[in-house]
Amino acid sequence: MGSNGISAFSFGKQPAWCPLKCACSENYLSANCRFLRLKVIPSELPKFLRILDLTGNQITGIPNNTFVNLHNLTQLTLSNNTIVKIEEDAFNGLKNLRELYLEGNRLSIETLETSTLFEGLNKLETLLLGKNQLKFLYENSFKSGTLRKLNLEDNNLVFRENNTETFRQMVGIQRIYLSSCRFDQEKSNVPELIFQNLTSLEMLSVSNSRLTSLGAHGLRGLPNLYTLQLNNLRLTELHKETFAGLYSLKKLNLMGNQIRVVNSSSFPAYVLRNISELNLGGNPFDCSCKLFWFMDWAK
Repeated sequence: MGSNGISAFSFGKQPAWCPLKCACSENYLSANCRFLRLKVIPSELPKFLRILDLTGNQITGIPNNTFVNLHNLTQLTLSNNTIVKIEEDAFNGLKNLRELYLEGNRLSIETLETSTLFEGLNKLETLLLGKNQLKFLYENSFKSGTLRKLNLEDNNLVFRENNTETFRQMVGIQRIYLSSCRFDQEKSNVPELIFQNLTSLEMLSVSNSRLTSLGAHGLRGLPNLYTLQLNNLRLTELHKETFAGLYSLKKLNLMGNQIRVVNSSSFPAYVLRNISELNLGGNPFDCSCKLFWFMDWAK
C-alpha cells in the first residue's frame, strides 16, 4: 500500500505511458514504482502525472531539473531510498506539488545548505524529512508560506541559541515534529524564541530528547497551539513562564519525565481552564503538601 493508499495490485492493465515495471492508474494518474531496486528516477514520465511513488528503491541522488516537466504532480514520495544529494534545482517545475516525502534517506546538512531547495515549491503543504542524517539547519532553510506540516524527527538535530530564524518564515505552519532532536547539546534546553511568530501552529512534538528545561521563552509566540507533546524528556521542573501565552492549549503530554513537583505557578490560570487532556504519568512525584492544589484541580 502506497502513501496515497493505492495498492500496486489494483490497477489491472497498465496504461501505455506507465514506466517499465511500475503499476499505474488512469483514474488517479499515478505511478507506483515502489521497491523495484531502481537506481535512478524514471526519465520518461508523462506530463499529466499527479502521484509518483518511488519508495524503497536504491536512488542515491536527484539531479537538477529531474521533474521539470511534471507541472501537475501533487504528491512525490522518495522515502526509504539511499539519497545523499539533492541538487539545488532538482525540484524545478513542481509548481503544483503539495506533498513531498523524503524520510528514511541519508540526507545531511549539505543537502539543505542552499536555502532555495524548497523555495520554488509554492504550493507545498507537507514536507517529511524524518530519519535522515541532518545534524544542523541553516537559518531560513524553510522559506515557505504554504507549508502546513514539517517532520524532522529522528535526525539527531542540534538546535543552538542562534537558531531563532530557522522557522521564522513558515508563517502558515500548523504541525511540527521534532522528536529525538538534541537541541542545545551544552545547555539541554529549547533555544529562546525559536518558535516565535508561528501563530498558526496547532501541534508541536519535541518528545524523546535530552531536554532538561524548556526555559521561560522556549514556547513563546504560539497563541494557537492546541497539542503539545513533551513526553520522554528529562524535565525536572516546570518554569513558571514556560506555558505563558499558550491560550489555546488543550492537550499536553508530559509523561515519562523526571518531574517531582508541580507548583500552582507552573501553569497560567487560562491554561488550567482550557486544558482537556493532561498526561503526567511516569513522573517520580514527591507526595507532599505541594501537590494538594494539583489533586484538587484534577478532580
